[in-house]
Amino acid sequence: MIRFDFDWSGPLNQVILALLVMLLAWQIWLVFQAGKKDANVSPARFGVRMALNVLLWGSMLAFILQPFILKNPSSTFGILVGEEVPATIAKNVADSAGKAALVKVEELKENSFDTLLVLGQGFKLTDFESIARNAQPAVIKWIPYFQSDQIQSINWKGIVRKGEMQVVQGSMESSEMQLLKLRFGDRTLDSVSLDKGFHAFKLTFPAFGEGRNVTELVLGNTMIDTIKFFTRPAEKLTVRFMLENPDFESRNLATWLGKNGHAVMYDAILSKNMNSKLNINKAENPDIIVTDATNASSGIVKKAVSEGKSVLFMNLTEPAAQINRINVALGTRFQVKKISNEATISLGTELTALPFTFTPNHYSLQISKLPVAIEKTTGKIAVSLLNETFPLQLAGDSTRYQHIWNTILAFTRPAEKDRINIEAPVLLGIPTLLKIDGLAEHPKMVKIGNDTTFLGYSALNSQSATGRLTPTESGWIELRDYPGIEIHVQKTSPSLSIATMHHFVQSNERYHSKLAETTARNTESIYGISQKLPDWFWFGLILICFAAVWIEGKIL
Repeated sequence: MIRFDFDWSGPLNQVILALLVMLLAWQIWLVFQAGKKDANVSPARFGVRMALNVLLWGSMLAFILQPFILKNPSSTFGILVGEEVPATIAKNVADSAGKAALVKVEELKENSFDTLLVLGQGFKLTDFESIARNAQPAVIKWIPYFQSDQIQSINWKGIVRKGEMQVVQGSMESSEMQLLKLRFGDRTLDSVSLDKGFHAFKLTFPAFGEGRNVTELVLGNTMIDTIKFFTRPAEKLTVRFMLENPDFESRNLATWLGKNGHAVMYDAILSKNMNSKLNINKAENPDIIVTDATNASSGIVKKAVSEGKSVLFMNLTEPAAQINRINVALGTRFQVKKISNEATISLGTELTALPFTFTPNHYSLQISKLPVAIEKTTGKIAVSLLNETFPLQLAGDSTRYQHIWNTILAFTRPAEKDRINIEAPVLLGIPTLLKIDGLAEHPKMVKIGNDTTFLGYSALNSQSATGRLTPTESGWIELRDYPGIEIHVQKTSPSLSIATMHHFVQSNERYHSKLAETTARNTESIYGISQKLPDWFWFGLILICFAAVWIEGKIL
């Protein structure tokens, strides 16, 4: 089927075609005039002269119209197999696809497909270049292939604040019942038990040491990935305690917060006309209010929530009634149910909680392994069912005490004003999204290592911007506009082949989407293979025709 790479509807193109028709008429007229003047021209030579002039005109017409042949592909469906895919699986996929040809990367030049199915992701970077160059007309589809105990997807926060919750989540298929854990040295930060089969996992821990951090993701006894992220210094909090009945638990917590650099205001009612006030580290405007359910209707609490601050309710004695009071006063939707007739339930050595549990719903988030739930309204509202935690310190387990309260603070702290987000792993050559909040000066770009990323601002928040970064260097890269903050760019990673394949397929989809929006010729060529002669062929043909016409005129 012959097609033309020419826009017939364009006004300029229509003028060119009209001029070509006039040129043909003028050539024919000149040939006839020359024949009349030269009586010695035989009819045969006159026919040759006319044919050469028409051929010259035809070559110029072909150069402008650019004809090409559109033919059906030799095989409509091709399958390209990654090196990690077993041959039996590749054969089964080919058999189920019907008329499909199994090809290798180097064989794409000799084969044409309208659809190329890529099975697996085990390809070299040079292979992607060859696929893009030699399989461009084809629509590329991808079926990932993963072995058991291999990470299928994973992500975490590339930049966090000290004390903020780091969240590592992903998916994999486990070959047996085994433990997946995050490890820092000999210390397990979080873990989850996996049964045999597919699992989506989520591991969390409060970010600790400042600067560059590296933890290990361990499956059973095998390290399967490293989690690298940067920890910024913690934003010091101001915590206000408002309690009707002060106790050792709250006083111990206030002291611990003060020792960790936070500012504390401790207000307690000792008797009807006697109050106790304590100020640690020059506390002023609080970020978090720690109180009990009797203060749920307090104007101070309601004002703090309306301003985006956080409130933590603790020291509950009758959870069902007190949580209902909190819901009525602040518009939350916490729900609890009793799980034991005992006065308390054990959460391990020296740690107990009330015999209730939070009922899961779409409005609140329960902290893993702790009886604490948080609901986001204008501010954050948290409710704790823990009894006393200070016995952990008395028993010498200060590490566990710190872990519990660092975790609770990480979930309850208000949103940062100055926040930089980037999803890790950040991979060399793969685009990733950078988000920055609190940009009062509205910069147009940020410098990251030797790269420059342009920012686009949110229509809803003029101080929030995003930029798309495609790293060109690996290792720890500094954000030059934010001294002291770095991101880690990985050159090799278990996620690299997956991310590269995903990006490649997305690029192919965008290519065909744009191709379908151009002209009818482009739309049709998606479903067939176009064979077009190069421009130099038409240019050479025009020169040859010119030469033939000139030589014929010189012959006596």
